[in-house]
Amino acid sequence: MSLRTILYSIGGLLLLVGAALPVFPTLMGYAPAIYTAGAFLFGAVQVTSPLPIDHFAVRRLYRQQKFGALCLLVAGGMMFMSKYQVEPCAHDEWKLALAIGAIIELYTSFRLPAVIEKINREG
Repeated sequence: MSLRTILYSIGGLLLLVGAALPVFPTLMGYAPAIYTAGAFLFGAVQVTSPLPIDHFAVRRLYRQQKFGALCLLVAGGMMFMSKYQVEPCAHDEWKLALAIGAIIELYTSFRLPAVIEKINREG
């Protein structure tokens, strides 16, 4: 198992834990730090990962994946703004950035392997 895979897995786990912590009022204060650390690890691995195939569709999906990672990181910053009641994101606006990032990441996680497989099949 490579360091990249370990960091990616830890980042994903921290993202999930940090996003779930606001459900528990006593642990809500830790959520922004845990979530943002996970978003940073997760995003750093995605942004620095090399293209497996130099094809326009793969490049497009990688750009979308990087945008999704950026949305997740922005959600972490917005969580801190919500925690410290900093306008304009003093409430739960971070949930929108989280949802957008999660949808993009989910889409690219299914499409990218399918596109790569199709390109390999076609030669």
